[in-house]
Amino acid sequence: MTTRKQWIAEALPSVAAESVEQWFVEHNVRLRVTGNRTTKLGDFRPCLDGSGVDEISVNGDLNKYFMLLVLLHEMAHKITYSQWGRGRRPHGYEWQENYRNLLKAYFEMGAFPIETNDVIKAYVKKIPLNRRMGNQLERMLRGYGKEGFLVMDNLEAGDLFVVKRQPQRIFRAEKRRRTKWICKEVETSHQYLISGEVEVERIG
Repeated sequence: MTTRKQWIAEALPSVAAESVEQWFVEHNVRLRVTGNRTTKLGDFRPCLDGSGVDEISVNGDLNKYFMLLVLLHEMAHKITYSQWGRGRRPHGYEWQENYRNLLKAYFEMGAFPIETNDVIKAYVKKIPLNRRMGNQLERMLRGYGKEGFLVMDNLEAGDLFVVKRQPQRIFRAEKRRRTKWICKEVETSHQYLISGEVEVERIG
């Protein structure tokens, strides 16, 4: 059976592994690696069973750099919860401050590809965090090393596409609405909201 320490050593950039493992120990947080969820990449859940152990889950199919980014996102939720309980917005100022501090620390550690240096430097410069720049960083890391990598935000209105994890359904991109796209399923004409960060494959 693979231990958390062993999994972290294999799943994250080597320079970051020991520090992340130590964080989980010090904060008494359980790590759960899940299958390929289509609705989320990671999750933080405070203890509800009286054990005193909070939990962070992550999808197990992410590359090591994107995995680290997702973990830092959820670690910031844990820190914010420990500081404020449920009394703060999920991605409000307090979470942004904690996420920024974690991202800056691991960037200075050299845990991310050099190609992302300029984006990370600009992203952690001030709060509120720039959402557009955050999306750019996520796209760069999510698709790192993958030829032809596309997410919804790479498409244009009118493009036909399939969601990589559900390739049996064909959609047309209609209109962007903040962080999501209004899309129409070609066969049924039903409309759906699809996140701009969902990995897709363009048709035609």
